[in-house]
Parts: sequence; structure tokens; C-alpha cells
Amino acid sequence: MATADDGLAAVAYAPSDVTTVVRGGTTVKVAETTDYPFRNRVELTVSPEKAAQFPLLLRVPGWATARSRPAWSISDAPIQTLELIPYAAAKLRVTAFPLIEP
Repeated sequence: MATADDGLAAVAYAPSDVTTVVRGGTTVKVAETTDYPFRNRVELTVSPEKAAQFPLLLRVPGWATARSRPAWSISDAPIQTLELIPYAAAKLRVTAFPLIEP
């Protein structure tokens, strides 16, 4: 889903692929892999046609409370600075680069 600030929003978690245009006119493909709600893991693979910066809004599921705080990471690097508000969203500023094939 597009956001008012030319970014993307993940508002429903299910296996899916989307190709869209973000800030600066860059085409981005997002592949979502998950078994949610049966397993509490969602993986988004962001593949832009060229380097791009854009906001990414992630819906925070109701089970994500202070006691069951989810782990957030980008390329397996933990993110410690997200404020988590149940039934709301977390907003990231994403800088994505195209995959370089060997």
C-alpha cells in the first residue's frame, strides 16, 4: 500500500509480491515471506531497480506487546530504536540498494 509521503505500508501479513513506485520514481519490488499468524515471523525482501530512500510503515500486530516484543532487523542487523505501539505501526526510513549478482 502506498503512503502519503511516497513510501510503502505493510498493513496485512501474508505471502505476497508487489511491484510499485516509491519516492523519486524508483520501481521497487517487495516480496513477503511468512507463515503468520501460525508463526510470528515476517520477512520482507526489498529490491529496488536502483538505490532509493523511502519510508516503510509496518503494521504492529496486537500480540506485539511489551512482554512479547518482536525482534526487528534489517539484513540480520538488529534494530533497537523502534518505538512499538500495539495496534499501530512502526515507521522506518529505508535505504535500499539493488542486489548485485556475482
